[in-house]
Parts: sequence; C-alpha cells; structure tokens
Amino acid sequence: MNVLAENEPKPLTMTDADRAFFEQEITGLLDRLYGAALRLAKNRADAEDLVAETVSKAWANFGSLRDRRCFRGWLFRILTNTFLSECRKTEPTSLEALAEAQGEPDEEPVFSLFDRMHQPFLLWWGNPEQEFLDKVLQQDLQKAVDALPEVFRVPVILCDLQGLNYQEIAATLGVPVGTVRSRLNRGRSQLQKALWQHAQEAGLKHAPAADKESSLYRRQVNTMSDIKEIGCEEALRRLFEYLDRELDGARHAEMEQHLHTCRACYSRAEFEKRLKNRLSALGEEPAPPAFAHRIKNLLQRF
Repeated sequence: MNVLAENEPKPLTMTDADRAFFEQEITGLLDRLYGAALRLAKNRADAEDLVAETVSKAWANFGSLRDRRCFRGWLFRILTNTFLSECRKTEPTSLEALAEAQGEPDEEPVFSLFDRMHQPFLLWWGNPEQEFLDKVLQQDLQKAVDALPEVFRVPVILCDLQGLNYQEIAATLGVPVGTVRSRLNRGRSQLQKALWQHAQEAGLKHAPAADKESSLYRRQVNTMSDIKEIGCEEALRRLFEYLDRELDGARHAEMEQHLHTCRACYSRAEFEKRLKNRLSALGEEPAPPAFAHRIKNLLQRF
C-alpha cells in the first residue's frame, strides 16, 4: 500500500499556515519519531537518517493528507514504510515471507509472565508481579524489543510503543486487521518470554504454580464470578483487545463487568497494563540536541 500517495498531484505552493502546522507537529512529535526509529533501526545513526527522510517525504506529500487530524498516524506510516523499504534494499524479503518462516501461530504456545509468577492466594497477601516490573530495567525492555523478529517487532512498536490502533497498523503494513492481531499476540508472547529468561538469569525466582483445581482457587472464582457475563477463558482471549481499546461497546462492557467481579482476571489485566505502560515509555526518546538542530534546519529549507 502506497501511504505516501507519491503519484497524487501536489499543491504548487504551501501557505504560511501549512508550514506552521507542519513544523509545529513535527517538533511536537520529534521525540516520538526518534524513539520509534531507534527501536526499528536499532542504532542512533540510522534512526536519525530514518527520521530525517521521513520528515522530507512527509513534507513532499503533505498535500495528499486530506484530514489533518490523522497527521500523527499518517506520519508514523511513512516512518514505518520508509524503514521497510530500506530493509528490502539490503534483504529483499517481505514481512509476509518472514511471517511464514516463523511458522503458524498454533505451533507457538502463548507465554505469559503473569502465569509464570502467579499464585492465586498471593493476590491477597502480596504482589509478585509488581515486584517483577519494578526490577525490570528499561534497558532490559529495549533489548527484548530489539530481539524480536522484524515481522513481530514492527507491530509491537507501532501498537505498544506508539499507540497506533489496529486499523492504522493494518493500513501501514498492508495486511488484514486479523493478521495484525495475530502478530501482536505472538510478538508480545516472545517479548514476555525473553523478559522472563532475563529475570531468571538475573536471579529472580518465582513461586511454584498453584493448582488451579484447589478448593481455594474454586472458591475465588465461584464466589466472585456469580454475576459476570463472560467466563475467564473468554475474558483472557479479549484481554489485549480490551487494553488496546479495540473492543466495541457491548464487548467492552462485558469485560468491564467481568474484571469488576473476578479478582484473578483483574490482577492479570493490571499486570499487562503496567507492562504496556513500561513499553510505551520506550516510544519516546529525547532527540539529541545536534539532531534536533538538524531537523530544525531541514524544516527551514522547506
């Protein structure tokens, strides 16, 4: 999909208001652009070049943007497609081919940090999940994101680091929304597995898994779940769509109802939300002063 609309007619001139709007938006998003580029390119020099090229392409095609309220998503689509285009010059392999090389989704079991550390009775007297997140360093998160295969790393960066919705990611990558959902699930699973392996290497231990058939577990679920409209299994299937704000009104309300009545699922949702917030912080990296000056000079030449 050609998000740049390079073949569309461009205005002969730009007004002062156009230039002011463009400069203001780029300046305001520069740290976000740089953060995304850094996680895509994985080194600062290439990240700076990627952002500079993105800004130039965005200005050249500014006339094709019909709704300026969509500027942010449009800009990150240009950034992502510029990165993928550069990748294909050195390794002409599409994300679809990479996805096939990674195997079918059913071949890879879902990995959950929460499940690895979680004992239901600990929810009442402790919070091992919060302790884990407190000990995970930002550089550990960066390494885990950078280590993801590109086919999963790109959707995770766009969604969890930059906050794009599924439809925007699908339009950027030229794939169906269902494919975006699948790649996010697999990317997040691999990310959590890498974090867990790092935690074990660092000496963090987890409590042994509780027997989910224990009477204590059944009492929690049965007494707290009498009024819920969906079960725990369905709630966990919807969890990331809920956190990503992708559920429609009725399904969102069902999740809200369930999380208000099931402490186990509520705790899982809170853990995933906190991890998602930690990842989001990776999406904003202060642009080095020299690079910010480079972009400022670039804007002045337009």
